[in-house]
This record gives sequence, C-alpha cells and structure tokens, in this order.
Amino acid sequence: MNMNSNNNQFLPGPGYDQYKVPIELFQQNRSKLANRLASSAIANTNPSSSSVVKKKSKKIVVLKGGISHSRYDTDFEPIFRQESYFWWLTGVKEPDCSIVISITIGGGSTGTGSTGTGTVGPTVRTVLFVPKLPAEYATIMGKIRSLEEWKNMYGVDDVLYSNEMDGYCGNYVYDDDHDSSSCQILLLKGPNTDSKSMYDEKTIGVGEVFPERTLSIFNMNNIDIDTTTLFPILADCRTIKSTLELQLMEHVTQITSFAHAYVMRNMNTTSQSNNNRIMYEYQCESLFKHYTYYNYGSRLTAYTSICGCGPNSAILHYGHTGEPNSRKIINEHDHCLFDMGAEYQCYASDITCSFPANGIFTPKYEAIYESVLNAQRAVYKLMAPGVSYVECHIAAELEIVKGLYKIGIVTIPDDEFDDDTTTIDTYIYINKKLEILVRDHRLGAVFMPHGLGHLIGIDAHDVGGYLHEYNDDTTRSNTTTTTTNNNNQQPLTPPRIEEPGLKSLRTARILQPNMVVTVEPGCYFIDHLLDEAFQPTNVLSKYLNKELINSEYRGYGGVRLEDVVTIISTKEKNKNNDSNINSEVNTSSSLLSSSNNKDYKKNNNDYYIHNFTLCPRTVKEIEYVMAGGKWPPMKDDAPELFRLKLTDANVSPLPSPPSI
Repeated sequence: MNMNSNNNQFLPGPGYDQYKVPIELFQQNRSKLANRLASSAIANTNPSSSSVVKKKSKKIVVLKGGISHSRYDTDFEPIFRQESYFWWLTGVKEPDCSIVISITIGGGSTGTGSTGTGTVGPTVRTVLFVPKLPAEYATIMGKIRSLEEWKNMYGVDDVLYSNEMDGYCGNYVYDDDHDSSSCQILLLKGPNTDSKSMYDEKTIGVGEVFPERTLSIFNMNNIDIDTTTLFPILADCRTIKSTLELQLMEHVTQITSFAHAYVMRNMNTTSQSNNNRIMYEYQCESLFKHYTYYNYGSRLTAYTSICGCGPNSAILHYGHTGEPNSRKIINEHDHCLFDMGAEYQCYASDITCSFPANGIFTPKYEAIYESVLNAQRAVYKLMAPGVSYVECHIAAELEIVKGLYKIGIVTIPDDEFDDDTTTIDTYIYINKKLEILVRDHRLGAVFMPHGLGHLIGIDAHDVGGYLHEYNDDTTRSNTTTTTTNNNNQQPLTPPRIEEPGLKSLRTARILQPNMVVTVEPGCYFIDHLLDEAFQPTNVLSKYLNKELINSEYRGYGGVRLEDVVTIISTKEKNKNNDSNINSEVNTSSSLLSSSNNKDYKKNNNDYYIHNFTLCPRTVKEIEYVMAGGKWPPMKDDAPELFRLKLTDANVSPLPSPPSI
C-alpha cells in the first residue's frame, strides 16, 4: 500500500495528556475501503476470465468534507464538526476540504493491500485538497498551515489546494495512451436509513449547491462516473470496527460511564441535609458535560442529552428544544432516566442510566428496573456471531413482559388454564403464552416501542443498518450469508420488519465480530399506547390489568438501560496481537490487555462479549454510588453483564472537576 505511513503520528488532540488517536487508524480505514473495492471489482469480472485482473483498472474516490457554516444570516460560526464519512477516511478536523483516493487494481500492482482473493493487492494514493486562505486569515484565525504541514499532520501522500482539484483529476483519469476506459470515478450517493436524508453527489460540489467547485471532468462524456458502488461498500466498511477504532470507542464509553456515575453521586434532591435544594434536569445535563469536557477534552456530545425525570422519563427523545430538560426534580421520590453520551475525536458513545433521584429504590420502581436489567442479561446470553439482532430484540421484550407478569401488569385470564395441570405444566404454559403474545401479537411493543439498539461508531446512530437493497456483492463483508443455530441461511443485511416495535429497530443485521451495537431495553407507560392496547377490539386487551395500570402506572414514566457492546473474535485478537500498533496508544484502554477475558468467554472459544460500559447497573451498585461510594468498584457483582474492565486497576476516572 503506497501510503505515507507516519505511524508515529497522532491526531492533534484537545490536550497533551489526553487519549491519543493514531493517524494509522484512518490509513487502515482507507486500506480497508481499497481492498473492498478491489474485491468487488474482481467479483464482478467475467467468471470465464482469469481471477487476476490483468489490465490495470483505476477507481477514483472523490469525497468532499463538511463545509463551514454560519448561523442563518449572521457571522456567528457554530463549532464545526466534520462530516462522518470524510472523517472515517481522513481524520481531518477542518472544514472545506476534499479528498481524492486513487486506487489501482491489477496489472502487476505491488501494493501490500490484500483483496482476500489471492490476487495482488491494490495500490492507493491519497491526496487531500485544502482551501487556499487569504493572508488576513492569519490575523483573525491563526497561522496558515503550509501544504507540507497538512501532509505531515494527516499522513496523506500529497496535499494540494482546492482550485487544483479539477486539473489533478482530469490528468489522473487517463492512462499513457490518453485512454480513460479503465478508470471509474466513484461518488457517494445513498440514503441514511435513520434520518431518511440522502447523501448525494451535490455534497462534493456538483450542481447548483457549489457551482464554483463543480469539476469539469464530471461533464465529460467519456468518463465513467459511478454513484451506486461506493455508498454501500463505504457504509458497510464502517460497521465492522478495526482494533484501533474499538480502543477509541472503549475510551469514549469509559469517560461517558464515569460522567454518569459523577452525575448520580451529585444528585441534590429535596431533603433537610441539602437545605431543601431542588435540582433541575438541565443541571444534571450540565454536570455531565462539565465532567467530560473538563477532565477529558470532550467538547461535543454525541447527541442531544436526554434528562427525563418523573413522567418525562417516558418521553423517548426528551431534551430537545421544545422540551429542554427544564423540569424540576420535584421531590426525592422522583426517578430519573438520563441518556447522555460523550464524543471524542468524532467517535460516539451512547449510555442510558435509570435510577431513583434520592438513591433509594422503592419496591415498585425496583420491580420495573429489574425487568429491564434482566432484559439486558437475556440479550448478552444470546449475543454471538451469526445471531439475528431481531432475535435479541424479541428476547429483551420477552424478559420485560415476564417481569410485568410477575408484577401483575400483564395477566393471563383464569379460563385459559386447565384445572388439572400441575405447577410445572402451568409454568411452562405461562412462558409459552407470553412468548406467543410477544412474537405473534407484539405485546412487548406496548411497553418498549423503540428498537433494542443500533450500530454505533462515528455517529451515535451509525450507518449500515439496512443495506439489503444492495445485492450485487457490495455488502458482503465476509460472506453473503451466515449460518445460525438452526442451520438456516440468513442474509447479513436483512430488510426492516414492518411490525410494532420491530419497525423501530435501526438495524436487523446478523451480528458479526467487531460490530459495535447498543443494547438499550426499556419499559415505559405511555398513554396513547396503553389506550390503543385497551381497546376491546385489540387482542391484547384481556391480557392487561387495566385497573392496576390506571391506578398505579399511568404517568409513572419509564426505565431504560443502554450499554455499548461488541463481540470480540479470539482469532482476530491473536492476529492483531502480532501487528505493530504504536506503543504510544493508550494501552490502558486496549481491548486485548485484560487478563479476565478468558473468564467471560461463553461456551465457544472463538469469541467473547465485551461491554465497554462501566456504569453502576445493579440496585446495590447504584445505591452504593449515590450514597458516596467509590466507583469503579473493587468487585464485579454482575459478571453476566460482561463489563470486562470494571475492576481493572489501570482503569480509573479522573477526580471531580472544581466547582464554583
């Protein structure tokens, strides 16, 4: 791979003593994309020809980064955050840049990239294009960086000014015989399945949006411009994380976990010991942001913080401008649902904690809380390579419904039981009946209307959740299908299931090693969902205890627990242990350094679950922390949650920031 390696370099960070992200992470990402494009090109060649592409073919990826914005018609500039695809390929934090990645496949290439097909790997050349700034920029914004400084900072092969991009691309598409037939320009175009927004070629300056940046080569009739190949491959590349990405995601999830514990410990609700001080929800959000920014340089959050207390805890995306975390935590008997995640070097975390505001669980709240925590436990028992994320969702729903049955919220009419059945038979019948209600009649969606979780990476709701429409080898990460326990073949990227609850799943993918997902079961009492389920025509109506729900749980709010989790392949781990990852990377966060990994493997030596989240989770842990106890603890009371680093002596939070 012809890349300027710069392996000793790290991204410029928020502070000299903060976690350092190596440039190698982004170089590996570009190599990964090149190999996938090469594999796709070879897979789509004529089967009767040699498996080796004998004639050189060139793929030119042209991608524009995010642009600088001002707020409406003012000159106020909000904090810029790089466009996510561009960040994944470059790590460039500045706006108004572009990149051209030239990939040469076959024809005796001597690059070190492997296509996985036994063919010679592609050669890659990366050129970054940056704006040519006027001299007065230095007065207002600081020193103007030279092209050589840009090159060294980001580990690319060359850096040119943006106005040179047209000429560079125009020259590169032709071979020595001035023939462009072997060259293809790849542009990014495709829908984000969460936002429903389209990423299309206008983003890089084609058409009316940026007419001054339109490249003339896009208008040449003899140039092959492809807008279908790049999107599914690039999106799919982002779903499977490299070791360096996993280490970074573990770091940002750890600091998010410590911030949640910090907020818990500093809750001040109405009590004589606090001189009747009352907190607002936004103050809890402020504590979280202060801790992650002051201690760890996390300037941005991964999404709008959700700090719902009391009935607001049943509003799934509370905290937006119309509901800005502004309610008083009215009394010490309120319960809280805090969904907050830090972002570090554009990688996200997403954690939700639920707990009583006064730090003491009531039997009523504990029963709902344990149902949700048991749902997490059930999912972790099920998670494995080849398992459908849809099945994980259903397992979570079923565990919550079982908990609600124990409470009496869900019931089974007496006339459905046989008087002659034994206790064991009754137990079996109840479990089967509850599973039928969940699977066939979607009872779980009444209380958990959202999906179990989502892919996470550079975006909190990361890309690649639904790529089933691309069926031309572009989304075949390792194999086209995967085998589950029942030996049925399933596609790796199944379509969305249009049923209550399941339609809200942000991915229905089959789990694979190094895929990072959130596991966030929840139980809520939402009026309109209860009203619909109570309708006499609804098959679920007779299985709900309307009197108990109406008298005790309407307006009660909800509970959600959210962790960031991955599956680690021990085969990949051993292979990565042999790789030369720079020793300056923060090894205290290394996935591979835990001596406890062997204790958490399931009945299969090929993989284990790693839960990056280190929050207090059990009732005992939460009450201990909120009473002022030290966190992380010396002992793990819930090893079934797979928090592998919870008791690692090398993992400890920074102290509380100074207060005013």
